[in-house]
Amino acid sequence: MDVIAMARQLGKALQQDEGYLRLMVAQQQNDADETLQTLIGKFNLARINLNTELNKTDKDQARVTALNEEVRAVYGQIMDNENMAAYNKAKTEFDDTVDSARKHQRRGPGSDREAVRLLGKLFVVFRLQLIRFKDYETAGSVLPAVKMSLEVAQDED
Repeated sequence: MDVIAMARQLGKALQQDEGYLRLMVAQQQNDADETLQTLIGKFNLARINLNTELNKTDKDQARVTALNEEVRAVYGQIMDNENMAAYNKAKTEFDDTVDSARKHQRRGPGSDREAVRLLGKLFVVFRLQLIRFKDYETAGSVLPAVKMSLEVAQDED
């Protein structure tokens, strides 16, 4: 079995893991939570406004302070949201599973550098898929590619 096939099998196994399934349910609940989505939009807008103000040559320090406080306040509201708390818990649990698998694979008998490199990339892709509002643009561009590659892997079996 080649390394790419092994990576695909690992991806399928991870998708069947209870932790991954809990994470996907939590992500769907976040996506369906209109209050949370409004807060995320408000956070992103406030962050853009803050960055715009910070990049000005003649910064208004009072405005920077007010925008920074707004960003922190909205972030706090997001983190206090019940669905976001469930998502963060599920994400931490799944990250622990991925880290454990990654450590085990590195120590495994017969593992070679190419396998470690490819599996490392797979884990990075899974982590990018799980990024939420901290880097929304990256997640938005990566998710369709991740979904398509996972569908291709499933179709090949």
